[in-house]
Amino acid sequence: MGGGEIPAYWEYLHSDNAKPQTNNHTFYQNPDMDKLIDQYVVEFDVVKKQALSHQIQQKVSEEFLIVPGYMVPYTREAHWRWLRIPENGMTKQTQAMFSVTDVANFWIDDEIKKQTKQAMKKGESFEPVIVVDDTYKLQ
Repeated sequence: MGGGEIPAYWEYLHSDNAKPQTNNHTFYQNPDMDKLIDQYVVEFDVVKKQALSHQIQQKVSEEFLIVPGYMVPYTREAHWRWLRIPENGMTKQTQAMFSVTDVANFWIDDEIKKQTKQAMKKGESFEPVIVVDDTYKLQ
């Protein structure tokens, strides 16, 4: 379940998403949770929104929906070739390589971007590059 400054519950926990190809991976359905989420989505009062959030989190905890604290031990990214990262640019805690809202260590190489755009106009392509960084891989 993703994080952020403002929790997003609808896609993970609302009955509307208890179907394939959504983020409700467990197909969880509960009318009481739906009511809380529906209220949460339209609430603008910060104190009331926090109270609703706490109720939702309590319900998640009581129903054992999510394993708390689990972090997928990898990240997968696809990006334009002009987005660059330094050698060993990730840490054990890296969740996204190109986040603009979190700590990230990337830049845009304008020269490579220009070359790529020119090649695209000519119908040329580049070989895919696959990078596997197993610096922190558990043995």
